[in-house]
Amino acid sequence: MAFALGAGAAPIVLAGIAQDPATQGTINVPPEELKAYGPIKAAKTVDETFKAAAAFTAKYPKSAAVAQIPYDLAAAIEKTPKDEARLAINERFKQTFPGHELGLELDRRMADYYLDKGDLASLMKVCDAYLAKHPDDTRTHYLMLRVSVDALKKNDSSHLPSGKEHGAKAIALLESPTRTADFVTDAEWTAFKAENLALAYQSYGLIALVTGDAPGASSYITKASEVAPTDPFNFFLLANIRYSDYEVAAKAFNDKIDKTTDDAKKKLEVANAAQDQVIAVLLKSVALSEGKQEYAGVYAQANGMLEDMWKGRHGGKLDGLADAVKAAKGGK
Repeated sequence: MAFALGAGAAPIVLAGIAQDPATQGTINVPPEELKAYGPIKAAKTVDETFKAAAAFTAKYPKSAAVAQIPYDLAAAIEKTPKDEARLAINERFKQTFPGHELGLELDRRMADYYLDKGDLASLMKVCDAYLAKHPDDTRTHYLMLRVSVDALKKNDSSHLPSGKEHGAKAIALLESPTRTADFVTDAEWTAFKAENLALAYQSYGLIALVTGDAPGASSYITKASEVAPTDPFNFFLLANIRYSDYEVAAKAFNDKIDKTTDDAKKKLEVANAAQDQVIAVLLKSVALSEGKQEYAGVYAQANGMLEDMWKGRHGGKLDGLADAVKAAKGGK
């Protein structure tokens, strides 16, 4: 049973760059240094920020505020468009502050740019470099899982090994009861989990499905449907997984030469039960996707599959299907 991948999710939002974690709060400096730092904050362009930062550092090289400069500069860079010019600015930052951790962070924040260009090789390189220093960064592992699934949508399976590796890590981190170091507050961690855990399960289940791991696919897609019970794509995927079980059961019956024997009748019961299980999840998928433009593709596929299977269980007719869909929506 062939299927198309569902609609993409919203891009990952990374935490803002604000201040050196080691100097959270107010940095105490003499009034003249505070005044001299003003042009860095007031700069209207990144180039002006670089120049103001260089001037301040030259005049007050031992000031406590020097440690904050890379963070204010990075924040200024974050406001610029993600394009070729931004790549050059990032390089300038890394040359100005060689080895600074924010260099890796600024590179990682170009993820959307690399995705838009289809330059997955550069994106993977950036993420690998970041994870080399931050092996438990949930967002980056999750991003690499998402990238592998986005590549699948373009019939590119070359990133599946990476998706399996980083997907397993992302899910393990997301299932952890305590937040990881890349989240500043518990609220931020809880919000990220609430927004992305279901999609992580779904993405990992998709990888399992296309690599022939039916039990793994069923396990993770089921988890996804439990965490996000209103996502019709999860139920459509479950229908595809269960359809394979139905095919096996149907073949066992069809292979019987004499279909009137007790054994043949038992195999028919098993096949019918398997078909009903497919219909049950298809009803949920259709009910949840009907009339929603963002799920138009899911609805078209699920509804077509549902009608075919419904006819198979109702003498070639669609009688009662509309009521069944209504009931799946919560109606009577």
